[in-house]
Amino acid sequence: DKNGNYFFAINVTVSKPTRTSSTDLNSIGILWDASWSRHEPLARKEDLDVIVALCKKYPSIRLEIFPFSDIPHESKKFQVSGGSSHDIISYLNNIPYDGGTNFATLAPLVSGAHSWYLLCSDGLTTLSGEVSDGLLAPVYTYTASKLANHNP
Repeated sequence: DKNGNYFFAINVTVSKPTRTSSTDLNSIGILWDASWSRHEPLARKEDLDVIVALCKKYPSIRLEIFPFSDIPHESKKFQVSGGSSHDIISYLNNIPYDGGTNFATLAPLVSGAHSWYLLCSDGLTTLSGEVSDGLLAPVYTYTASKLANHNP
């Protein structure tokens, strides 16, 4: 806004998922925006920092990365050992960043196979409306982007 404040919001109505306790945490799904708007390393640096911190907080967690752009791409599973995120960061820096962003492709990915999901995106959907209902696990969103789409 004119005062230099930035806002990010995805307005979606979904059914309330069954909540898991922190003791049930055994795996996390990472919904990773691999669209063209994030092709520059600086555009995803802070998101990568969150992945590093997540691995340190949960040093033996299983992660599954779900890259998506205009379509979902093949996922990749990682077993974090000793809090190391090196292989995950290398993978995320080397995947293709291309296409638009289609949040509607996310619902089938959130199958409940993981304790919860983390959506890392700039939040700028270019090819879809809302995420459809049917999310079977909690989804948390992180963005470092200071941009917003004010044109619904």
